Amino acid sequence: MCIQVAVFSQPKALAPATRGYVVYPNGDVSSVTDVEMHLGEMEDLIEEPPESWSFSFTADGKTYKVTAKTRGNTPMWYDSQDQRNEVYEVFTDFNVNSLFGQGVSEFFHRNSRGIAVEDTPPECPIVPEAPTDLAETKENEITLQFSDLACTASSLVGGKGAQLAQLTQIKDFVNAQVPPGFCLTLYSFQLQLQNILFVSASSDLSSLGRACEKAVQHITEADICEEVQTAILKSLKQVEGPEEDFQESHWAVRSSAAGEDGTEASSAGQMETILGVVGYEKILNAVKRCWASVYAHQAVEYRRQHGQPIRVLVGVVIQQMVPAEAAGVMFTADPVSGSNSVIVVNANFGLGESVVSGSSDPDTIHVIRDPEDLHNPDKLKLGSVTVGEKRTCLIEAENGGIKEETTAERASSVCLSEEMILKLATLGIELEKRFGSSRDVEWAVVRSNIFMLQCRPITVAESDTEYDFLHEFDSPLTCDYQWMTTSNIRFFFGILCFVLLLMYCLTSEMMPGALTPLTLSTFATSIDYSLQVFLYHVGARQRPTHLSKCLPNICNHLFIALIDVGSVVSHAMMANKDMMEISLLGSFLPEMTLQQLEDYAGKSVGFRRLHNFVNMLRMWSKAQSTCTAWEKKIPSYTVGPEAQTALELYKCIDQQLVDYETVWVWSLINSGRSGNMATVIMSIIGGDATGWTTQHYGDMALLLSQCNDVYSAEVPHAIENIARAVAEIGQEEVETFLLTPDEDCMEALSSHPKIMKMVEAFLARHGHRCLRESEMREKSWRSAPEKFISVLKLMIKTKGYEKNEKQQLSISELLDKMETKLPFLKRQILKFLLPKAWKAVGDREWGKSLSVQMNDVFKLAYQRLGSLLQQEGRLPDADLMYFLTHLEIGNLLRTGSARLIIKAQKRRKILAKQTSLKFEQMNKSRPFPTDPYLKHAEISDVECLTGMPVSQGQITGPAQVVHSLEGASVITPGDILVVKSTDVGWSPYFPLIGGLVTELGGLISHGAVVAREYGIPCVVNVNKATSIIQSAVLRSTYVDIETTLLISTNRGSVIVDPLPSDLQGPGSSPAAGTSVGLFLETGFIIFIIFSICFPDFHVRVVRHGAYA
Repeated sequence: MCIQVAVFSQPKALAPATRGYVVYPNGDVSSVTDVEMHLGEMEDLIEEPPESWSFSFTADGKTYKVTAKTRGNTPMWYDSQDQRNEVYEVFTDFNVNSLFGQGVSEFFHRNSRGIAVEDTPPECPIVPEAPTDLAETKENEITLQFSDLACTASSLVGGKGAQLAQLTQIKDFVNAQVPPGFCLTLYSFQLQLQNILFVSASSDLSSLGRACEKAVQHITEADICEEVQTAILKSLKQVEGPEEDFQESHWAVRSSAAGEDGTEASSAGQMETILGVVGYEKILNAVKRCWASVYAHQAVEYRRQHGQPIRVLVGVVIQQMVPAEAAGVMFTADPVSGSNSVIVVNANFGLGESVVSGSSDPDTIHVIRDPEDLHNPDKLKLGSVTVGEKRTCLIEAENGGIKEETTAERASSVCLSEEMILKLATLGIELEKRFGSSRDVEWAVVRSNIFMLQCRPITVAESDTEYDFLHEFDSPLTCDYQWMTTSNIRFFFGILCFVLLLMYCLTSEMMPGALTPLTLSTFATSIDYSLQVFLYHVGARQRPTHLSKCLPNICNHLFIALIDVGSVVSHAMMANKDMMEISLLGSFLPEMTLQQLEDYAGKSVGFRRLHNFVNMLRMWSKAQSTCTAWEKKIPSYTVGPEAQTALELYKCIDQQLVDYETVWVWSLINSGRSGNMATVIMSIIGGDATGWTTQHYGDMALLLSQCNDVYSAEVPHAIENIARAVAEIGQEEVETFLLTPDEDCMEALSSHPKIMKMVEAFLARHGHRCLRESEMREKSWRSAPEKFISVLKLMIKTKGYEKNEKQQLSISELLDKMETKLPFLKRQILKFLLPKAWKAVGDREWGKSLSVQMNDVFKLAYQRLGSLLQQEGRLPDADLMYFLTHLEIGNLLRTGSARLIIKAQKRRKILAKQTSLKFEQMNKSRPFPTDPYLKHAEISDVECLTGMPVSQGQITGPAQVVHSLEGASVITPGDILVVKSTDVGWSPYFPLIGGLVTELGGLISHGAVVAREYGIPCVVNVNKATSIIQSAVLRSTYVDIETTLLISTNRGSVIVDPLPSDLQGPGSSPAAGTSVGLFLETGFIIFIIFSICFPDFHVRVVRHGAYA
């Protein structure tokens, strides 16, 4: 909880005024009233705040009594430049209604001395830039002198040229010089391109290198147009004088591209620099080389990888060279860490090119800055000096160009005096002050004069570590008693629990593993907002927000925040904490108290709770009508069909995301009716929640087993029908079909109109589904039919379409099979309610499908957006878009930020590690990934697991632990599948398996619903099932044995019995050396027997050694 209280008093003029608020941890805000704080009692202490004081206030109908005690020093400063007001701030310990807290107290008053300092103009004006109107008037200039203010516009001359012009404008203020020169503008290059008949271009990355070579060749071989030649000649004479003078001078000719030397991408070393150019003709050739370098392959690829435009204009800097005695680079902040407490100088004798190119080991000098007065040159101190080898240096050659010479006699000495080092550092401070940021300065020294050759922002390498990217999007926690679960959900009842059910389905079934940033910013945000809307309607929130509250993420994994969703207990009728915990966790959670829930989100009392209940009923009514309306709209709903550019399409997506969110909100809320119906039936069977047992859960599973109109179950049945039809076309043609690449199979099926019609009907109804179907990066079956084809082939290969139909039972037969014996009246009530409950389960699946269908519409829009971003050169590849948030994509379109692209590339690399992380299912406060090695050690001696039966039956078969759908090809007919959870992508495997065990799930989760449809014995919510059973499998891999599971409803438990006698070898002492004898001598026999359904539900692992 955060409290802010302020009291204002102007004695003898105004009565004290108060304001303030209380912010609950869930983000709700309540205004404070009735503040009792007497400032008059503190008047004598105005020059120094009191050590302690007390006050009280009221918020949300509750009175808070506060005592405060300061600690530590009390700093004082002024809130205005003329020092007319004084401010004291001090750290303070608070006691609020006997609860301890910490904060800051601020005391503000008029300066008793009046105005102490008169306003003065700023001492250091910033670097001038050309006004927009001036730049517009010079757009058609071919050359601009450094001294021309218009030359400071990078839009006219490129980055390097603009910086040299800015340095020229301020050189007299910083006690340094700039070698004279001028810039060929971007417009001059545009003129030149008009005279080149062919400039190659290609969108094929494999031929990009050849295309760049052709472009460079055409630019360098073409003559410079006469208009540009004339302008160059005129500008050379302006700088140097008569023609015979500039013909003898040495010039530096350097490219100056638009957008280079920025804070995010410097393009350093990507384009051409020619030093020591002598003679007019050589200057023209050097200009052409600079122009051509903008299309050199390394420069084009650099821009492509950083999302910069490929087709750019380039200016050229033509500048007199100076005979440097020493030169190098100065960073006014550490170029690695970014720390501004040190200035780093790299220097060598001669020209600075030896330092910039790295051809020589330079001197490295650190100048220490005063952290309390960074811009005071008088407080600079010489730090460490590392003398480089400096075996060679570069100097100007007499006839042009540059040459290398040895520095053996001087190599052991520092190439700069201490006086010059401090003078250089002082220049760095002055430049930093005027540019407003840390600078990377190229410089040269000639007879104690410093020449500035370049001044650009420091491009600090991204210092984010792997840990930073793993946790980049982690949600903040607002209290230390937050409980978070990965959806270890047993069953869902009541007002709250039906929503948690859908949350489980969305987070665990539709979105297992780590999410991409785009999905976090769309799907996860919408689901979190949806739950907040529900809490708002039942009075548990003042307003829904788009902050991560109910569905926080850690390492891009989604969790359910129990304290947030549990806050409904304090606000709504028919909401019970014990029922919530039993339903959600299978046990009580006494550590999360009612007082904590009230402290977290406040409390509704009396009539307010009834009012909240009525609002909930209205909410459900609106949800039903809203979902029905959207069911009609979605088939024809599109996003940005007319958009031609990435920016246009992004704006359409951005505007229509409100519809995406609306469908998620109301489909989630509409699913509540299935939870309420389940509440009634379970109460009839088991009474109060505290008395529910696995027997009651098993009976509930039995009653739900006859839900026939369930959308999820349609998918495998439809695939079975198509597989059966393909299998009937003939053995030879089927074999050909199975060998055909998945991408070509749709065309192959087109020769069979009946089958093709079935496929088209399937994709029309179910094509929006797929594995991890809420992940924006995953393509649906409709947009990538080859995914569906691979599923169909698997069904054909395994003959899964031959599965027998499940037994249909009447309601009376279901009630007779129940373990819980009910009196006549309850049986009659259940006969009336069961059809409604079955329909409610179908409605839940209908709402989920509706949401996924809308999700697929936006998937397609984002897929198209990614393609446009790549086509327009804003991204190096379309897939990278998924590693930007929705808002970051908009930022990229507006700014072309190279840093965003670099960050996206690093996020993509880290996703695989994020996906591999595992978390405990219940976590107090922040979840931390589990150590897989430690986890294997912990489970080696585990004897018992708990779980919940959801589909009855009895089966014995081999265990098949599968950690992802990609590894599901190992499944064979009759296997008992052990997975974390299932979604629609697992549908084709249900006809194959003999039983199902999942770590997550509930009675109406995907696995439970489809298992009941196929009559497959199924147990869900078996904590650590994959790890423990996998461990058993691993311990048996070095011998020829098979880990076997027995799923049975004969007993109300899941037990591992001793090795059954009928499975032991004949006799008690097989002959040594036989396969059986070798097996018994070298390994363990491991059996895990699951008996599902009723009391004492558990799993025990027993290991049997060799025969005695």
